[in-house]
Amino acid sequence: MASRRVRGDGFTGGRIGLSGFLGLTAGDVLLMPVSWERQFAIDADVGEPARVHRLLAAQSPLLGTAMMGLPGLAVPTGLAGGLPAGVQIVAGRFREDRCLAVGELLEAAAGFSALDVLAPR
Repeated sequence: MASRRVRGDGFTGGRIGLSGFLGLTAGDVLLMPVSWERQFAIDADVGEPARVHRLLAAQSPLLGTAMMGLPGLAVPTGLAGGLPAGVQIVAGRFREDRCLAVGELLEAAAGFSALDVLAPR
């Protein structure tokens, strides 16, 4: 099977790719939530199956982009209720560089490092 070259605009061989479907071009990024719910407590994923199922469903913004083959980066931007809160950056296929560049800008603008706050002292 011959390989197809994917253009930066999300189109491939006359068919629209997932990044094109989302309207992402080579230089675009999408800012999204990391979850449909507030942060979960530490170890919230340990327990009753119904609770774990709810947690996974709430994380669909993170899981969905990975399943579509789009690069994504979760960037903590501060604390809410003592737990890290943040955003997700999504870019077109093969544009991890865009996620990292925008993530660096957001991290600097937020002036927050989860490692500084949560690391054991």
